[in-house]
Amino acid sequence: MTKKLIYISLIISIFIGLILYYLVHVNIITERRRVNINKKLNESYDKYKTLVEASTEGIVMILGNEKAFYNTYIVSLLGYTDEEFKTLGIYDILYEKKKFSDILNISKIEGKFPKNFDTKLIKKNGELHEAFVSFSRINFHGKEGFILAVKDISPNKDVEQELDKNIEKFKAITNNIDIGIFRTSIGRNGKFTEINKSAAEIIGCTDLNNIYNINILDLFYSSEEKKEVINLLNLKKNINKQSMKIKRLDGTVITAMVSLFLVTDDKGMGIFCDGIIQDITMQKKLETEKDSIIEELMTASLFMNQSVKNISRKIPACDINTSVHSAVKLMVKKNAEALLVHIEEGTPIGIITNTDLGERIVSRNIDPELPIAKVMSSPVITLPESAMLFEALMMMREKDVNHICIENSDGSISEAVNIKEIAYAKYQTHTLLIQRIKIADSYEELTDIFNSIPVLLRMLIKSGAKTDVITRINSNFSDEIALRIMDMVIHDMEKPPVDFAFITLGSVGRGEQTFLTDQDNAIIYDDVELEKEDKVKAYFLKLGETLNLKLHEVGYNYCKGEIMAKNPKWCMSVSDWKKQFRKWIVNSDPQDLLEVNIFFDIRDSGRNIELTKILRDYIYQLVKDEMLFFYHLAENVLSIKPPISFFGNFIVESTKENKSVFDIKKVIMLITSIARLYALKNNVKETNTLRRLKKLNTIGVLTDNQYSMLSKNLNYLMLMRINHQLEAINKHKDPNNLINPKHLTDLERTSLKKIFSQLSDFHNKISLDFKGTIK
Repeated sequence: MTKKLIYISLIISIFIGLILYYLVHVNIITERRRVNINKKLNESYDKYKTLVEASTEGIVMILGNEKAFYNTYIVSLLGYTDEEFKTLGIYDILYEKKKFSDILNISKIEGKFPKNFDTKLIKKNGELHEAFVSFSRINFHGKEGFILAVKDISPNKDVEQELDKNIEKFKAITNNIDIGIFRTSIGRNGKFTEINKSAAEIIGCTDLNNIYNINILDLFYSSEEKKEVINLLNLKKNINKQSMKIKRLDGTVITAMVSLFLVTDDKGMGIFCDGIIQDITMQKKLETEKDSIIEELMTASLFMNQSVKNISRKIPACDINTSVHSAVKLMVKKNAEALLVHIEEGTPIGIITNTDLGERIVSRNIDPELPIAKVMSSPVITLPESAMLFEALMMMREKDVNHICIENSDGSISEAVNIKEIAYAKYQTHTLLIQRIKIADSYEELTDIFNSIPVLLRMLIKSGAKTDVITRINSNFSDEIALRIMDMVIHDMEKPPVDFAFITLGSVGRGEQTFLTDQDNAIIYDDVELEKEDKVKAYFLKLGETLNLKLHEVGYNYCKGEIMAKNPKWCMSVSDWKKQFRKWIVNSDPQDLLEVNIFFDIRDSGRNIELTKILRDYIYQLVKDEMLFFYHLAENVLSIKPPISFFGNFIVESTKENKSVFDIKKVIMLITSIARLYALKNNVKETNTLRRLKKLNTIGVLTDNQYSMLSKNLNYLMLMRINHQLEAINKHKDPNNLINPKHLTDLERTSLKKIFSQLSDFHNKISLDFKGTIK
């Protein structure tokens, strides 16, 4: 029994021990957790305290109208020590105590605080400090309270004051400069909302109180410019430094440089429009005068470098006893504007001109049977053949005559130069530009020359130059600029490893470049050993890349189709080019020919004519008997349709920028394609379209009527295209080839319809010649 009690007691003791162990273990774990939690709490407190202390705002916690917490920022902001600040109540630091009390009372009634308000805080030294206070309601351990976040806004006040000063300075400046600055509301009824004195003066407003009723659109003199401004602003595009005609409030018209900048909101909607306006009427006048002076200087330079012999013409002569009637008949027969009068041949004693005939014979009703000696001018005014043109011009002005006779080296006189020839000579200043290109030593100078080309060509057009002359000169400029750039680029690179040719293609290759200038070019280089091919090709690709870049920077835009020397497809050795042309011609398909057409107008730009000739000769030999090639090429030509319907109406298309237009380039392309097709077929190696047509007429491929029709139509279309592009350039727009028939005269529309009809009829000849059927 005793043993049993001992056993039971032992079990109870063990059980109690286990319970005690468990309780101790749990207590230990709980204590560890408490310590960890306490540690984390302390860490969190330290983090919170660090965060609050580091705040750039003053923090004050109010519980039961007493400060429960604050950070050091608010203490230092007001100039107290921590011990001093502890003793202060919240009202001790607030200057506007009633305002704060009212806020607290309202919050108790309405249950909410204002989000924020401006107030003034009292510093230790008694100064008032501008502050911005934010409220946050809290409940801390059952106590209601709030937190004040105090932000120092005194620097902002200083900034605002400084900004106000700067605004005043800005207004003072803007009102004392000759550039107008303004702001308008937007839309078709946009009115001025702000304007400086200069802008008001520019538009002719004498009373600034009336300016705010003026619609800015009413100031644009041209309805086209007004529509353009509206469209650009509707598209949310700015107008930057555009020259426009402005009709002032007093009715006078000025030329102004206008910039408009649309200001939008977050959703992209227009809010208002800021603008700058400057009167450039006088500047434009000075520029015109400057251009005139430059033209005179260029002309003078031209005269300095040309002998009178270069433009003198042989004129007929008659005996001193010849009657006036016979002399006039001789001038008409010889189509001459002057007639020399002599006793002995070669030594004239007088001259009679068209002007003399009108002034001395017709107006005075002189007997036509009188000898010419009665009305001739004598003595003859002469210059040696070595004299310069400017000397002839000066003598004409001095002597008040229109003709100067030229004395040959042997003393004889049989030629004369007239003022008309000199007037025409002043338009030949392209030779001066060519010389400038040859000696240009920077890409910037070449860019300036490029920008002056349209001015020169405009002068040529006004002088009556033919379109083929204009386009050929323009193409020559491209060649010379490309050559000069090439020399400059190669100067900065290693010497070319082998001979090469930089060739131009397309319109430039044909010598038919207009003002829509992009690049179409390629490189042919001499064959090399296989192991050198990669290195040599890499050199010419690098050369091509730099050439294309510099041409682009000067003004000749990159080709959108990548037909440029920097493209590996268009930079190859002579052998590789031959392989490529064999593939295009012998294994031709219509798609290949669409791409390769441009390469049948190859022209060397002047570096290595021999390589270009080798490739051109190979092409012509290759196509000689390839009937399938010509079949496909003819198909391509036939696919180019003049934009005219069966009923004789224009077929037009529309783009975002241009409505109801046709592409005049495509019509011209039909004529150039016709000339190319027949030239390849008949071994005519000319690349220029007009020269191709002339040669085809000479060898009997084209009849006189066909040649006349194609050449006249080409000239007409090219002139229309050039004038259209020049008009765009004059308006500071990018030139294009899109013609709106509604903008043409009735005569122009009638002429175009006739041309389109004739070209459509020519399709039958092509179809019969190359496909054996009539289209």
